[in-house]
Amino acid sequence: MTARAYRKWELYWKAEPWGPFRDNLHAALIAREVRRPQMRKGARVELEPFLIREPGERQRDANKKLVGALMAMSKVQEKPHD
Repeated sequence: MTARAYRKWELYWKAEPWGPFRDNLHAALIAREVRRPQMRKGARVELEPFLIREPGERQRDANKKLVGALMAMSKVQEKPHD
């Protein structure tokens, strides 16, 4: 396969994904809509919590967010000198 043909397939997949990724997306969309009536009126129901993810992936994401927040808090703001 040429690089050009590969790039075309890559662009096609980004526009119309297929296989397990698409199946996961469809299942998450259905699960989100099943959950929606139980939420407050006007509440935003995110799709991400309903996606099937690799074991440990959510924990790694949470750890990264925690480390980022701690690093942001640890930075000392310099006061302007008079």
